[in-house]
Amino acid sequence: MKITGCSASSSTGGGGTVRNQSTGIYTGGTLSIGTPNTTFSISDGTGVVVDNTSGTPTATDVSWTGKTNITATYVSSGLVSYVALDSTGAVVQQLTPFTNSQHRDYIVLGSLIHVNLTNLDAVNQFGEVAISPANQLSDLSEAIGKFNVNGNAFSANGANLQLNKSAGSLHAQGSNWPINPDDPNVITLGSLTALTFQYRFQNGSNGATGTNVNPNIYDNAGVSTAVPSNKFTVQRIYSFVSNNVKIQPGQTLYNSLAEAKAAIQTQSFVTETSISANGVLRAFLVVQEGTTDLTNTTKAFFLEAPKFGGTAGVGGLSVSTLQNAYDNSTTPEIVTDATRGAVDFKRGSAADTDNVVVVQNGAGIVKFAVTGEGVATGTSFNGVSGLAQLNAIYYGDYL
Repeated sequence: MKITGCSASSSTGGGGTVRNQSTGIYTGGTLSIGTPNTTFSISDGTGVVVDNTSGTPTATDVSWTGKTNITATYVSSGLVSYVALDSTGAVVQQLTPFTNSQHRDYIVLGSLIHVNLTNLDAVNQFGEVAISPANQLSDLSEAIGKFNVNGNAFSANGANLQLNKSAGSLHAQGSNWPINPDDPNVITLGSLTALTFQYRFQNGSNGATGTNVNPNIYDNAGVSTAVPSNKFTVQRIYSFVSNNVKIQPGQTLYNSLAEAKAAIQTQSFVTETSISANGVLRAFLVVQEGTTDLTNTTKAFFLEAPKFGGTAGVGGLSVSTLQNAYDNSTTPEIVTDATRGAVDFKRGSAADTDNVVVVQNGAGIVKFAVTGEGVATGTSFNGVSGLAQLNAIYYGDYL
C-alpha cells in the first residue's frame, strides 16, 4: 500500500478553509472478500484525514494502491467487524462500530460480515465520501422528504364543514431561501381560517375547490363516487410550502367511526403523485356521510399526522389528554395482568382527605368520590340512598 501525505494549510486566517473539510474518501476504497475467504481486499483509492480540533487545523491527503488478502482479525470473535484507514494508510479493524470521534480520525470504509465465525459471508460498503458535502446534504434532505417542524394543525372551523389551520413551519430544501438566506430550508406558514382547499384524486384529477369538506364522496380508483348512507371515510389533508391545502378523499368505506379510526394505521392508500412529491400529510379526517357539522364527535374526528407524514395510525400517535386517549382507543378499557398488577390512583394534592377518584353525572354533579384515605362517599349504593344505605352497610346487608 502506497501512502502519500501532506499537511494542507489554510488560505484564510485561522484555518477557515480546512475547517470546512471533513475526513473521508475521495476515490476508490472498495471492500471485497479475499482469497482465502478469511481475508479481504481494498481497492486503490484516495482520501483525506482532517484535524479540525487542534490550534492549527490540518488536512492530510492519503492515497493507496490496492492491498489484497488482508487477514480479517476478528472473523472468529464476532458476527461483524469494521474497517477503516488511518492518516498513514494503515488498516484499522475493530469489533464495534466506529465512534463519532473515530469518524473524524479514520477514513471509514465499511464492515466485514462473518456470522458463522469462520469466514467472510459478505462486505458492507459505507465509506464516508468527502467530496461535494453540500450535495450530500441535499441527497439526505431529498431522501427524508419534506416534513412538519411544528404547528400546521387542522381543526374544525365551527359547527359547519369548514377547516382552520394553525400557524406553523415546514422543512423543505430551499423553501425559505427567497425570504431568508440565513434560514433557507424552514418556511413559516401563517394560520388559515375557513380555508380554501382543492380536492385531488389518486389518478391526478382535480375535484372541487372550495371551503366546505364534502363527506359524501370517496375516491373509487380515481373516480369521485357517492358514499353510501351513514358510511365513514378517512380523508387526508396536506399542507404545501405555498400554504396551499389539498385533500384526498377517502378510498375505503367503513361501517363506524371506531372502525375507520382503527383502520388509519393499516389501510391501503394511494397518494396522488404530485402531492407525494410536494405536500406534507398533516391530518386525517374521519367523517360520516351526511355530516354537516365537523364538531360533532360522533360523526367526525381529526387526527394529527406524524411529523414526517406517513400512515402511522391512531395507536402509534401521542395524545394530549385522557379524553384523546379514550377517543383514539377502539377498546377503551384497561386489562390488568399478574406481571404489572393493579392500576394505582395516588393522591397528589395537599391532603389525603382530598378526592382522588370522582364520578359525575351528565350535569357535572359529583355522585361518587373516593379520597386518598380510601373514604368513599356517594348519593346511593346499589340504588339505596341516604340513611338506608349507611344502615345497610353497617349491618352487613351488602357484605
